[in-house]
Order: sequence, then C-alpha cells, then structure tokens
Amino acid sequence: MALKITGIYEDSPAEKTGFQVGDTIISINGHSIRDFIDLKYYAANYVLNIQLKTTDGQIKDYEIRKDFTESLGVLADDYTCRSCINNCIFCFIDQMVPNIRKTLYVKDDDLAFSFYFGNYITLTNFGKDDYERVSEQNLNPLYVSVHTTNKVLHKKMMRYKQDFDIIESLKKLSKNGICFHTQIVLVPDWNDGDELERTLSDLTSRELRTKSIGIVPVGLTKFRDNLVPIRTLSKEDAESALEIADRYREKFKWIYCSDELFLLAEKEIPPARYYHGYLQLDNGIGLIRKTIASWNYFKNKFKRFLKKNKVSPVFVTAELAYPLIKKISDEISLNWAINSRVIMVKNNFFGDTVTVAGLIAAKDIFEQVEILPDEHVVLSMNLFNTEGFTIDNMFIDKIIEHFNKKVLFVEADFTNWYICE
Repeated sequence: MALKITGIYEDSPAEKTGFQVGDTIISINGHSIRDFIDLKYYAANYVLNIQLKTTDGQIKDYEIRKDFTESLGVLADDYTCRSCINNCIFCFIDQMVPNIRKTLYVKDDDLAFSFYFGNYITLTNFGKDDYERVSEQNLNPLYVSVHTTNKVLHKKMMRYKQDFDIIESLKKLSKNGICFHTQIVLVPDWNDGDELERTLSDLTSRELRTKSIGIVPVGLTKFRDNLVPIRTLSKEDAESALEIADRYREKFKWIYCSDELFLLAEKEIPPARYYHGYLQLDNGIGLIRKTIASWNYFKNKFKRFLKKNKVSPVFVTAELAYPLIKKISDEISLNWAINSRVIMVKNNFFGDTVTVAGLIAAKDIFEQVEILPDEHVVLSMNLFNTEGFTIDNMFIDKIIEHFNKKVLFVEADFTNWYICE
C-alpha cells in the first residue's frame, strides 16, 4: 500500500526535505500508508522515518523532525471510498431520480467518511484489519446505522449475503474503547413497535459505548418501481415511536427522535435541552429547534439587514418547515412593517412524499415561485452541495440569473446570510 503525493504546501517539512508532486509515500515509521487517515495519524509524531518512491522509481529513506502540531505538508491522491455491500429495502439511492450527477448514486459505507465526516456506516464490510485499525488509531467516535438489532430482521432489511451480527460488532468496538453514534431508519411494519423496543433495549446496554441514538422516518420517493413495497409513516406510527423513545429516555437520555416524527404526530418540537448540544443535527434532528433559537438570537440583526437593503423577502420552503417559516415571515410583516411572504414548494422532482427543504429541486422552484419586482426570493443554503449545485444539478449562478439577482441566501438555522446583488 502507498499514497501518491498530489500537492505540497509551501515552507512545509515535506517541501524543505525535497519531496516532489508525484512521489509516493510507502511508509512512515515502518507503517504502510494506505490513505489520508494513515497519513494524518502516523505523520503526527516528532520524528518521521519516511520511505518514499520518487517519480523516477527510486526508493529513498528520509528522516524528518518537526513539531507535534506541525503538518507534514502534503496533499494525497484522491481518496476512493469503500462501497456499500448491502441492498437495503429502504435505500434512498435506489429511489434516486435517473440521469443526474454521478456522485448522487454513490453508495458509500466507508470508515474514513464515518470518522471524519460523520457519515453513517453499517459495519457489514468490516474485517479484522478494520477493527484493529480503529482501535490502534482511536478513530473515535464512529457513526453507525443500526436499524434493528434483531439479527434475522437486520439481514432481511439490509439484504447482505454473509453472516453478520450488528450487536457483536458493536460489542467488539466497545471492548476496544470505541464509542459510536447510532441511527435507526424507521420503516413501518418492519422495525417499529416491538422491534424498535428491542433495538433500543439492546443499544442502551451497558456493554455498549453508545453515545446517541437517532430515530428518523424512512424517506420514500416516487421512483420505487420494482422495489420492496414500503408505506410512509402515519400519525399513529409517529406517536408510537415517540412514546417508545420517551420510555427509554428515562434511563438513556441520548435518544433523539427526528423533527419529522414530532410534526407528523402533531407534537410540539422539544426544547433545546432535549438535544444535548444537537449531537445528531447533521441527521436533521433538532434543526427546527436550533433554527428557532438562532432566529430569536439573530432576528434584530436580520431586521436591520432587510431594512438597510430594502429587501421584501419571499421565503421558499417545503412542507416540513413551512409552519416555522410562516411564523418567521408573519413576525417580519406584523412587527417590522416589512412585506414578507412564504411559498411552499411541492416536490414534483422526487414526489410529494418528500417534504424536506434540503431536497427541493431548482426545477420545482422555477415552476412554482414567482416574485414581484420589489421582492427577493429567500433560499436556504442547504439546497446546495459544497460545490454550489442543487439536487437536480443546477448551479447556483443559474438560480441567481433566473431571479435577476434578486436572491437572498440564508443558512438553514439563520446564523448567516448574504445577498447576491
């Protein structure tokens, strides 16, 4: 195993030593370098004995002495993530719209992505080397999709071929000192009711180093032809899940139900203390409460911004967040004498069972949103990926152009905003 150098930082130990782009790091202090995790971990020492293969094929040994906090200063070859070996009955990627950007069809189930980015992994592709690695390098915490701890049901829902026991895998991680945040995608008639009770009972066992449990409803699109029939959660399903979770929270406080479950059950969103610092915010758990708190904190600053820039906002949102955004818009109109309104966009792109704002397509916005000359459309930044593309592959500049630059972008929790004029 080796890692090719694709870039070198100026004045870094690597540059001062004479490393070149195209060289390959074979080992550091006798340890093979497989990926960026190995590079970060083994290059953190004070003395580095590095074996390098140069671009002309020579094998050279170097000793580098550096501060513990100083980076070696190299960029590594693009990382190839490990693919998922499962065929889950509820996989969202299997329900993806055909013929959009390739990255949306990648089924990652990768250790590095779990540790560094908080992506959920299933552990079904873990081998002996993986368990040894997470223990040696203290890759802590990990994020694990569990869904059910019933071994038979687990295999039936995730449809892998090998023998696997999620509880035994979590015990193995726990014995090696590894903690984990867990996720349960709730599929009605499959892993709800008694099965959910069993899963929560197992995950809250003292044998496991479970840091949190997130319960989220299954996401279904209109593209489910030839897939296992699954129904959406009903109000009664959501109420049952909340009741079960509340009972187990009496002994394990770090069980969290998603915003969708509370809204579906027509229950109040819990107070901030329920979320313990929003441990599963990236899973959409607690986003509404955090948005409410951020809005109350930043709203006077936002008001000054609107007045200074003479912005009459037209908020664009989906069904799930509409009640909250409507309250914010009404507050702007009634208390600040600024014209404000909300447009709830129906998700024709994925189907009306998808109700979250982050999956609104530009196509649906263009078809359903019209603004007056004195108005600005307000769009959440969670509509875009890190490269500025919407879910239907529309670049942010196209949206700005469509609305003639009358666009105000806001972070999903109102912590920041900017206007494109």
